[in-house]
Amino acid sequence: MAIAACALAAFLTSAAPVAAATAAPRTTVPSGSSAAQAGEVFLCGEVDPDLPNLFKRNCNSGQWGPVSDFTVIDRRNNKYYCQTGWAEGSLWLQGQGCRRS
Repeated sequence: MAIAACALAAFLTSAAPVAAATAAPRTTVPSGSSAAQAGEVFLCGEVDPDLPNLFKRNCNSGQWGPVSDFTVIDRRNNKYYCQTGWAEGSLWLQGQGCRRS
C-alpha cells in the first residue's frame, strides 16, 4: 500500500503542471496579426461617433485585439483620438474615451 501511495504522489507531482498548462485559457488571434501599437492611425470608411465612444467599419487594418492611444480618420477627413478600443481586422474598430481632434 505504501508503494502505491508513493507512486500516486509521484504521478500527481509530475502530471499536475502539465494538466495546468494545457487547461489554461488562451486568446485566439489570427496568425500574422497582433495588437496595434500605441499611436496607430486607422483610416475607416464609416465612422459612427457617439462620443466619447466610436464605432468604425471598413477600416484599413489587419489588427485584431486591444488597441490604445490611436487616431481614426474617416473618409471626410474627420479625425478622432481614442484612448482604448478593440479591433477586428478590417471589419470594425471600436473606441472608448474618444474625442474629435
